[in-house]
Amino acid sequence: RPKSTAAAQLRLMLPIAIISAFLNNTPVVAVMIPIVQRWGKNIGVSPQQLLVPLSFASILGGTCTLIGTSTNLVVAGGVKRA
Repeated sequence: RPKSTAAAQLRLMLPIAIISAFLNNTPVVAVMIPIVQRWGKNIGVSPQQLLVPLSFASILGGTCTLIGTSTNLVVAGGVKRA
């Protein structure tokens, strides 16, 4: 059980960023929303304080690899042609 909101956010963001590096961001967030809402209620943290970090972590993780987001693939293809 995290001792603060910041600890809960960090505990959420690290695994989401790793997962999102290898899976598309949208399904990761869609699957995690109900889980994060339930977890927030269970630990006494407002779910709203966890949903934005969920989104940010997903975006951050997606930018780390080519397969994380489709934009990375488009840019890589454009750079390869140039």
